[in-house]
Amino acid sequence: MNNAVTSEMTVFFADVAGSVQLYDAIGDLRAHEKVVACLNDMTEIVERCDGRVIEIIGDELMSVFTRPDSAFDAACEIQRGFFKQGESQLGVRIGFHFGVTALKDEHPYGDTVNVAARMVNRSKSGQIITNNQTREHLTKLNQARMRYVDRVYIKGKKEPYDLHEVVWDESESTVVLEARNTDYKNRRSSDLSLFLGYAGQEIRLTEASGELVLGRGPRSGLVVYSNAASRLHGVMNCQNGKMVYKDQSTNGTYIRTLKGKRSADGQDTFVHYEEWVSDGSGMLSLGEPLIDDNPNLVYFRIE
Repeated sequence: MNNAVTSEMTVFFADVAGSVQLYDAIGDLRAHEKVVACLNDMTEIVERCDGRVIEIIGDELMSVFTRPDSAFDAACEIQRGFFKQGESQLGVRIGFHFGVTALKDEHPYGDTVNVAARMVNRSKSGQIITNNQTREHLTKLNQARMRYVDRVYIKGKKEPYDLHEVVWDESESTVVLEARNTDYKNRRSSDLSLFLGYAGQEIRLTEASGELVLGRGPRSGLVVYSNAASRLHGVMNCQNGKMVYKDQSTNGTYIRTLKGKRSADGQDTFVHYEEWVSDGSGMLSLGEPLIDDNPNLVYFRIE
């Protein structure tokens, strides 16, 4: 007998972050008790906001809501609860997506579930991530409490998704103002260019330029003459006024951002088989630790 049906609903994932470090810090028993307590608190909030918990696997809770605004409210309440507890070792990552969902024996599966899972994977501890398709089904008030994050492609999808972060801390009034000007910001971002400098040459990238390959191989768009660099070390492009860099190398990429007013400025980062995004300026070192007088540094800036 086939019990499969379809229905419009919001699929919601909440993942406890930092549990691995907590197990190392205080031991299995105490850490497990803390994680279970967090999952129980989240379950209570989901049910209070008219949601239904589908399952809990490990540190992750999956639930569904009929109304996207109910999922929005539950996500904000969960994050505020973690913040009020002052739990420094644990956090929560949340992602949700609204769409037509297949159900079998009341268990959702299929495309909407897959997209929702991608949303939580894009989220960091303390964040709530959804997309433009879901945002359109929220009230105007809740839409004003969101800020644009990025445009991404999801595996298996031809069209990109515009990601939005829910501003659950209402004290961040400046963020709400930014969210109301999303369309204006997106129009301006298309005018920005990414400039790369290396060995006396400069390359300009725009959104229309496509991807640029960096590496030691002669077919790279930017050939870097370093023995530590892979033949195809990384791929870079300009998206929405930001530099998007994807490391594909053996030794990884060392990155330093120049000091400025952004929260990510003046920091050193190491990426290996990861994607890294910046809207500022700095330098890359392919495959070897970053030293100021290294002639193989690649400089970048957004203008």
